[in-house]
Amino acid sequence: MALSVLDLATVREGGTVAESFRNTVQLAQAAEAWGYHCFWLAEHHNMPGIASAATSVLDCYQLADRLHSYEIVARLFLKPIKEQN
Repeated sequence: MALSVLDLATVREGGTVAESFRNTVQLAQAAEAWGYHCFWLAEHHNMPGIASAATSVLDCYQLADRLHSYEIVARLFLKPIKEQN
């Protein structure tokens, strides 16, 4: 069975986005070294404490140069937001 890792790039209280990105890179490198099939980075907007609002930027600039066996693919899934009356 192929297992994957899903990361949300959380920013700890008192932490920075840069620190969160470094943690994500370290987790992706560990997942790759441990033989996980895929590393997913969740994209969430307008959520305090979540640094992964622009996953394509993190993918391309932070992960691509540091991973060897993973293919970097940006995917976008949009869920419509209902307007509240």
